[in-house]
Amino acid sequence: MIDFEAMKLGKFFEDLRRRNRMTQETLEFEAKLDRKTISNLENDRSKPSFETLVKIAHVYHMRPSALVLELEEKTNLLECLKQTDPDAE
Repeated sequence: MIDFEAMKLGKFFEDLRRRNRMTQETLEFEAKLDRKTISNLENDRSKPSFETLVKIAHVYHMRPSALVLELEEKTNLLECLKQTDPDAE
């Protein structure tokens, strides 16, 4: 079995933004998010809310479900969110 470390959430969001040739300022404007929110996501200081994921998905012309699936595949999103939510199963 191959053991690998999942990409950090912040790295995923930064890579996604850069692949789409956007600056944080452009994403801030397009997604109607605060730049601090974007910076905190990209630097792993916060986790995305569902509303934030929906906004980001729309900017990149993705369905929110497709973004969540890609996040889960590359970052183990569900495990990460469970660690921050004591009520998660």
